[in-house]
Amino acid sequence: MKRVKAVSSKILLVFLLTLGMTISTQARMSYFSIVTSSITPEIGMITCSGSATSVNASVVVITMMIQESPNGTSNWTTAQTWSRTFTPGTGTKMLTQNYFSPKTGTYYRVYVTATAKNSDMTKNLESVNVISRTIRY
Repeated sequence: MKRVKAVSSKILLVFLLTLGMTISTQARMSYFSIVTSSITPEIGMITCSGSATSVNASVVVITMMIQESPNGTSNWTTAQTWSRTFTPGTGTKMLTQNYFSPKTGTYYRVYVTATAKNSDMTKNLESVNVISRTIRY
């Protein structure tokens, strides 16, 4: 049974990577099993997505930023930020937003932070950061 689950996880991981997603499956994660970040260029806009699958968090906060750079390697600045709080936090949670009127020739990426919090939201239990692939619009 464990072998089938491992094979299924590998197939899912390969599938998600072919979609251009960046995935964090860090061994040290306690509250999250997977966190993703993706960026999709479209006509006149960029679609940004972030997701987090929590196994035992009471509350999950996903913060997503679209960042831009003139050269794609340095001087990243945040163009827009979105955030959403999910209660209960267990299961897979997703945040998707569109960024309108991107600049031609500019590089973009999506920076996602998933934070697990206790039930009264007074304590951060774990935070995981994931950066998408970089695109040139």
